[in-house]
Amino acid sequence: MAKFKELSSALGDSKPLRKELAVEPYWTKSKVSNTMKYSDGRVFNEDLDISRKSIAGEYIVETFYSNYYKRKMYSIVGFDDRASCIRQWSLFGNTLVTATIIHDEKKHVSAVTSSYADGMLELGVSTFTDGEISSRSEVFKDGVRVMVREGMEKQATKSGNAEQGAPPPTAGATHSK
Repeated sequence: MAKFKELSSALGDSKPLRKELAVEPYWTKSKVSNTMKYSDGRVFNEDLDISRKSIAGEYIVETFYSNYYKRKMYSIVGFDDRASCIRQWSLFGNTLVTATIIHDEKKHVSAVTSSYADGMLELGVSTFTDGEISSRSEVFKDGVRVMVREGMEKQATKSGNAEQGAPPPTAGATHSK
C-alpha cells in the first residue's frame, strides 16, 4: 500500500518505457466511454478523462475522477519480472486490487484477470490499434455474473477530440503496429 501511494504521488518523467510496457498505445491524456450493465438491469454510463505519467520508465500511473464511485482513482501498471507479465494495481478504498495482463502484440489483443474483495472475479479482453482501445470485461461474484463492462478509449487532444498518437519512446522496443 505504501509503494502504491508513493508511486501515485510521484512526479512523472520522460525516461523511455521499458519495452514490455510499450505494447499498447500510451497517451498522456485520453477519453474513455465506459458502460456498466448489471445483471439486475441497471445500466451506468461514465465518461472518464484519464491522465498518465511514466515513473522511471518502469511504471505507468493513471489518474481519473469517477462519477460512479465519487472519487479520484489511481491505477499503476508495471512489468512483473518474476511472473513475466504485466500487472496493474488499483486502490479501491483500502483494498489493493491486482490484475494480470497478457498481451498478444501481433494480434493487438490483451487478456486481463483480477480477483478481489469477497469472491469477486473479473475477466476481460481488449483490442487495440494506434488510435483506440476497445475493452469488455465480465465481473462475477461467487461464480455468478453480476456485471458486464464495455469501454472505448481514445487519445484526447487539447480540443477534446481523439487523434492517433505515436507510440511512446521505449528502451530498445520495436512496434509492429
